[in-house]
Amino acid sequence: MIRSFVFILCLLPLFRSLPAAQAPTAPPESQPDRIIARVDNEPITERQVLTMIDQIAASQQLPPEQQLNKTTRLFSQAVERLIILALLRKEAGEKGITADKERVEKEFQEIIGRYPSREAFEKALAQHGMKEEQLRSEVEQNTLFQTTIELRLAGLPEPAEEQIQKFYEEQGQAFTEPPMVHAAHILLRAEENAAAEKKAELRQKLDDVRVKIESGELGFEAAAADYSEDPSNAKKGGDLGFFPRGRMVQPFEDTAFATEAGKLSQVIETRFGFHLIRVLEHKPGGKLPYEKARDMIRGILRNQAQQGEIQKFIAELRAKAKIEQLVSEEEWAKLGHP
Repeated sequence: MIRSFVFILCLLPLFRSLPAAQAPTAPPESQPDRIIARVDNEPITERQVLTMIDQIAASQQLPPEQQLNKTTRLFSQAVERLIILALLRKEAGEKGITADKERVEKEFQEIIGRYPSREAFEKALAQHGMKEEQLRSEVEQNTLFQTTIELRLAGLPEPAEEQIQKFYEEQGQAFTEPPMVHAAHILLRAEENAAAEKKAELRQKLDDVRVKIESGELGFEAAAADYSEDPSNAKKGGDLGFFPRGRMVQPFEDTAFATEAGKLSQVIETRFGFHLIRVLEHKPGGKLPYEKARDMIRGILRNQAQQGEIQKFIAELRAKAKIEQLVSEEEWAKLGHP
């Protein structure tokens, strides 16, 4: 939660996901950089606002038609985020908070690792009009913001069991699981365009295996180990574990859900070939028991508490700072940014 909140503010992950061909809308360095707002003595400039607008638009993956008026529509959001970053930066300075160098380096290396090679990383940097030092500086700033918020949240108590139980009682219907079936299978592979004779041969072979299993001559697990061509589970008796609808191809899941527990299906064909399915258990869907929902609810309550504390923190920082917005939305729109 801490990490995601700070990333929402500074949008460092932009560099990880923004298409390399996308050009920024910020003005060239040679143009004057108008001051849009101030937080105490720290200016928020036109170039910073435009860069933040690009970052917000990229993170929201706006469609092309909404990209056309993004500089006007996202202006207030961009200024607000820059104000919050300035407040956090000021707080860190006053409290003597610094970014841990090892943490910065780890984050920086993680970004590089998202590219197939060092050359690809450097190419992406160039296409974004960035230098490596700039990106490292942004990583350091991001780590500083995270650390500042983490220190504020230190000691925030974990949700009490009573809170978790109350949440479950009031909103437990939101925690459900779909009906599931536990099945195993034996697969004989066949291409969809295989000759009819070949398909008939494979179907008959699997039918013969089915007869042996039904008669008790051959155990299903042994048959799967000997015959199944699904390498992911053949040696485990063909066991697929529990799965809901939507996980398997439709002919397979329809047959599995329609077959009684403890029974074998008829041989069926899918695009993978021919299957013999053994159903071990059906599990009805419905509300999750408290024991399974507890950890999810604890996470929700923890996130809610952290979010509330962060909002309170930002409000306190606002209250003790002098914030001036020098360019209104109307004035910004008249500047004619694309």
